[in-house]
Amino acid sequence: MNETLKRLYELHAPALLLYARIWCRYPEDALQEALIELARQRKLPPDPVAWLYQAVRFRAINLNRSEQRRSRREQEVAFTRAAFFVSKPQQAFDSADLQQALQSLPQEQREIVVARIWGKLTFEQIAKLNGHSSSTVHRRYREALEELKQKLDGIPCEEVSND
Repeated sequence: MNETLKRLYELHAPALLLYARIWCRYPEDALQEALIELARQRKLPPDPVAWLYQAVRFRAINLNRSEQRRSRREQEVAFTRAAFFVSKPQQAFDSADLQQALQSLPQEQREIVVARIWGKLTFEQIAKLNGHSSSTVHRRYREALEELKQKLDGIPCEEVSND
């Protein structure tokens, strides 16, 4: 069966990928799913090439539907997404500025700041999360706070102490 699948793939994969591309952006996924299903069958269908085209078509259409649903959900969320921060009258800075400054940090620093300040995790807990020593996490946290302070024009950032 493995040799037959290999031969079917070698002979028909380019055409099947082109065929699947009619319906979806990731035709490789449709072909892979169809081949997996064919490999799981106890015996080959009477016409394996026709079967593959039908299976690839079905999977490509389903993948396209999934992509469209995901795209719609992402668009809906983008329009309804609440801000990370809500401005309070006593704040000396705008929450949108804070959000933008936080977003501009490298991902690792942003993760540390969010976990520390809003998650109230200790440096040891954060170190376990990202696989660094607690001293490295502490240093990167301090660097991130300094960067945030610079981005917010020197407005001091309150630190929540968990120790």
